[in-house]
Amino acid sequence: MPNQAADDAPLRPASQGETAQAGRPNTLYAHVWNLGKAPAFRVRIEFWWFDPSLGFSRSAGHLIGATYVDLADRFTVYAEWREVTEAYGTWLSRGAHAVVKCPTTWIPEFLNNGHECLVVRAGDTMFDPVALNSFSPSTDRHVGQRNIAVVQAASPAQATVDLQLGWYATPGQADVDVVVEPPGTMEWLQLYAGSRNTRLRTPSSTAAAGLLNPTPVDVTLPDPEILVPAERSKLLRQRQQFYRGCDQLHIPLHAYIPDLKPGEAQIIRTRQRIDEELVGGYTVVLIGHE
Repeated sequence: MPNQAADDAPLRPASQGETAQAGRPNTLYAHVWNLGKAPAFRVRIEFWWFDPSLGFSRSAGHLIGATYVDLADRFTVYAEWREVTEAYGTWLSRGAHAVVKCPTTWIPEFLNNGHECLVVRAGDTMFDPVALNSFSPSTDRHVGQRNIAVVQAASPAQATVDLQLGWYATPGQADVDVVVEPPGTMEWLQLYAGSRNTRLRTPSSTAAAGLLNPTPVDVTLPDPEILVPAERSKLLRQRQQFYRGCDQLHIPLHAYIPDLKPGEAQIIRTRQRIDEELVGGYTVVLIGHE
């Protein structure tokens, strides 16, 4: 919930598809489930932010805040939301699942054009804890992640996001790719639009999207936005395959649509695999101004 401090924010947001505002107070929420046959008490919910990344580690994370919640077993589902208040937190419960508000206001800095990643970790600290260095939702059900940058742009539309590739203790073969997809492939846009029918169309003009070369994090790469579109395509690659050592690397993603009309939208997905195992992804949504 942008432009809203946590102390004054409601227990449940009016919309689930809003995006954070840099330099302003924001309130974060998590929707958590207990799929076990026993209830879970004092479940710790942690809220983290990261620079845009295709792989997370604790060393790159920033803890925003944490709270606790009780969850009934998976067979218990209330007909209506119930407000629950305990000494360790207040939340809205439907029994097996709950909406939890981060108690700490988040004021993101205007870095990376305001694009950041959010991660939530949920675990029963006594019987089902989250591993200390676990931040990957693809390998751990205790972790949730939202890596979506929404860019509302006038024509021509463009976006450049500097993606960190994360840190890995063992070398391996890396594969980073970019896929351009129509808006109908992303169900989250229904939350963003507040309707199952988003009324967003695939752009009539072709999108150009790709990656620059992977380099160490302290090396600055050329900004493709200063080049004319015909020259940008010479720098961009839809796929980068390389051998990763232990150095921290980054790889810029650039997307450009020459004529993005109101009501049109394009999905740009980036994924990283290490030794053929998916370790992270990031999505950019370009939406034409109404």
